[in-house]
Amino acid sequence: MFLSVGIDKRLAGWNAMLLSIMVAIGFVVLAQVEHAQTAATDFIPFLSNSVTNRFDRSGVQKSVSHVMIARRRDGSKVRLYDSESPAGEMAQAGNIWDLRTRREVTLEPFTKSSMTFYLSDKRVEFYRKRESLECVDLAGTAEGSTKRMMGVDVIRIVDNSAGFKIDSWVAPSLGCLILQETAIHPSGSRNETVVTQLNLVHPPDALFDTPLDFTERPPQEMENLYRQEFGGKKL
Repeated sequence: MFLSVGIDKRLAGWNAMLLSIMVAIGFVVLAQVEHAQTAATDFIPFLSNSVTNRFDRSGVQKSVSHVMIARRRDGSKVRLYDSESPAGEMAQAGNIWDLRTRREVTLEPFTKSSMTFYLSDKRVEFYRKRESLECVDLAGTAEGSTKRMMGVDVIRIVDNSAGFKIDSWVAPSLGCLILQETAIHPSGSRNETVVTQLNLVHPPDALFDTPLDFTERPPQEMENLYRQEFGGKKL
């Protein structure tokens, strides 16, 4: 009887040890799989600032605007841009695509409103694939011209659709980020865009947070508030 109890205890000990080893192996395998999945979806992080100058057909500058674009390694992206209200006020509007928290956020600065949508697995995958686009998949024709600008390889894309001529230099490794572009309207007016700063660094996480002074609102409430603010003008 005592021998049986001793054997049972030893067997229990071995079973516990084997279970611990299997659990440990499981964690190692899971970590390796997660690492492989993360590596497969890694993107080059960056933070860029660009300026667009708009000219009329006689060449007189009419306006200037700025855009900041940032991307994390997981494909999350932020775009902040100059926006003008019907009253002529300027403020920074924006969009956040945070794949880590599965949020898509619109920032409307004149009503201090945010509008958040939560992303499905399918939508997250769509945004990741968008960052992997070959730039020749864009509308237009790849001219075959390549060069380096601001430390990255770029290719030239020319688009003559809809009567416009858009001549762009884009970076495939940065989600087809436009580094330089000229868009010419049939009337002769034109827009000239150029990236003035490009840093291949991980952007601050704070960029992906909704500003504390913004209020989350549903679409219709945001629209109604904007109309009240600007005499019935639509957002």
